[in-house]
Amino acid sequence: MALGWKTIIEGVNPEVVAEIGDDVVIIRHNAVPTNGADGTGAGVAGPGSLVITTLGGLYINTGSKESPAWSSLMPGEAPE
Repeated sequence: MALGWKTIIEGVNPEVVAEIGDDVVIIRHNAVPTNGADGTGAGVAGPGSLVITTLGGLYINTGSKESPAWSSLMPGEAPE
């Protein structure tokens, strides 16, 4: 994917909507992100990547690209 915002949003969940560089992406999702090798953004979202949920949540990957660990940036929320 080219750096920058996607020009076509496909409406799938989760969906990468922007590629920042160095494996940092912004993902839109309709659910709380899940951690681990089979979790949200695994293999795509490097450390520092963000998930913005349609539920009003904001999460940052504090794990690795291979096994994301999503930490909430909003008070009172935690990943599943």
